[in-house]
Amino acid sequence: MCKEYNGWSNYETWATNLWISEGMLGEPIGIDEQAAQFAQNNDSDADAATYEMAKWLRSEVEEAIGEQEAGLAQDLLGAALGSVDWHEIARHYVEAAIELEQGLTANANA
Repeated sequence: MCKEYNGWSNYETWATNLWISEGMLGEPIGIDEQAAQFAQNNDSDADAATYEMAKWLRSEVEEAIGEQEAGLAQDLLGAALGSVDWHEIARHYVEAAIELEQGLTANANA
């Protein structure tokens, strides 16, 4: 049973986002730029951009963790990563990117 944790759908999602925001995949600004690129590529369609971002995030995290030897640790890690709500994390970044872009556009038109 999954329980909400610190405003996220579960502990695994919260912890994964925490590590991502702390630079697990490189500079946090890079994640924001990637979200902005997905939003731009999808004409600010949050659902489409979120889908693409979620796939990218999962792939990047799995690559950063790397291959582990088969065993208990790998099984537990796989189960935990399977519980991560990748779309929730992606939506967090994509919505922020879209809001920023809309704010910049509004300021430019003012």
